[in-house]
Amino acid sequence: MRVGDLQRIAAEIGRRRVVVLSDRYPPDSGGGAELSLHLLMREPALRDQSLVVTFDKSLPGPRRREIDGVDVLALPMNAAWPLHRMSQDQVERLKARRYGLKWPKFLAEAAACALRDPKIHGPALGLRLVGDPPGGVRMAHATVPEGRVQPEIRTVLDAVRPDVVHADNARSIMMAADVLAERAEPLVAFVRDHRFTSLRFDQALGPPDDALTFRERLAARCARAALAYRQACLRRATAVIATSAHLAETLAEIVPAGRLKRLPLEPVELPQHGLGAGGESFSILVVGTLTRNKGQAHLLEAWPEIVARIPNARIDFAGQGEARSEIERVARRLGVTDRVTLHGHVTGETLARLYRDCDVVALPTLWSEPFGRVPLEAGAAGRPVVAYASGGLVENVLDGVTGRLAPSRDVVAFAEALADLAADPQTRRRMGEAGRARVAEAYAPSRLADQLAGVWDEAAGTDAPQRSHA
Repeated sequence: MRVGDLQRIAAEIGRRRVVVLSDRYPPDSGGGAELSLHLLMREPALRDQSLVVTFDKSLPGPRRREIDGVDVLALPMNAAWPLHRMSQDQVERLKARRYGLKWPKFLAEAAACALRDPKIHGPALGLRLVGDPPGGVRMAHATVPEGRVQPEIRTVLDAVRPDVVHADNARSIMMAADVLAERAEPLVAFVRDHRFTSLRFDQALGPPDDALTFRERLAARCARAALAYRQACLRRATAVIATSAHLAETLAEIVPAGRLKRLPLEPVELPQHGLGAGGESFSILVVGTLTRNKGQAHLLEAWPEIVARIPNARIDFAGQGEARSEIERVARRLGVTDRVTLHGHVTGETLARLYRDCDVVALPTLWSEPFGRVPLEAGAAGRPVVAYASGGLVENVLDGVTGRLAPSRDVVAFAEALADLAADPQTRRRMGEAGRARVAEAYAPSRLADQLAGVWDEAAGTDAPQRSHA
């Protein structure tokens, strides 16, 4: 990419009061975090004063877009370590060439990293050779300070001269903290998950397992260095927003007093439709990326418990991920493939239809969910939720009001909660109506956008909002 291309585009954009840095942004990603950010950013209170800067692995150069009135500047995404000084597009072009030219480049860059900073990159190279342990290790401490995008972010900031930089989610927070280390712009950090408190790639909380093997000791060393780097980046923020009380509690020992704010900035739109017509089956909908953390296979393993109480039950899984093959194996082993549908990744009207046509939304989450957007989407669609009482789900599922909570991993109690709702259509309707009213009152996009605008004003040191850019 020619530097002049980015300078020209940034100059055309002109001054913006806030630059919002996000790992991904619709339409390049349809995850809940990205959707939440977009629903906020398209509100006039935020849209009219900001520029969203994001990253796209398919781009060879910068591209400016407008999405629902939101001004978006997409930059090429970094490749993974040790090719992190290249864009993902450059790596894909290397892979497409003959003779496997990616691997000589990979080995050369890995060796150069190890020579340049053996304390950090040496263990990272060793871990790459022996293999990640279960749970994985994040290598942000090795990749962020040397990434290719930092000069590009500085170019954008120099051109648009923001009063505030807002970084949404962990990788963007780390990049912003690195870029702003010698700059004056205040940083608002929006934390959505456990990457600032967990040593593991899967974000499991709690102390690490005992390190016995060489691989485990090496992984523990890398994981501690990476976590220390992430936490040091977060401490540089002027304000840190946590979406749930649970998440705020995990961050309390990391973020300096007075900088941590608990704001559930997860807007949800109310769909303009009625309830589904219903059917002969009792339809259970599970929404989320298919992973062990989300517990889809765990729930399906409990099928005998469920069907013993709900003979006409069926399950729809909306989402894609690494656990899909395991879910398919469990369904075949139990002989219930005719009652289980895996829809893959769905968004928009397809997801709205699944919410509309189900009887209850189930969340068999096995980890400490940082927030939990799905209960709010279910409530917006007028559907009750059954979930394990863990993490942010305790806040977003009001037990006995908008759904039912079961003790974590107590599959019998979970099945009983589903059965109680299956036998009581009036309670399902009452809970669905309560969930919809709660979303309308507390999670309207305009209401939450005003709250975030207030955080930006405070970070910028202004008493009165200045919501325009000339």
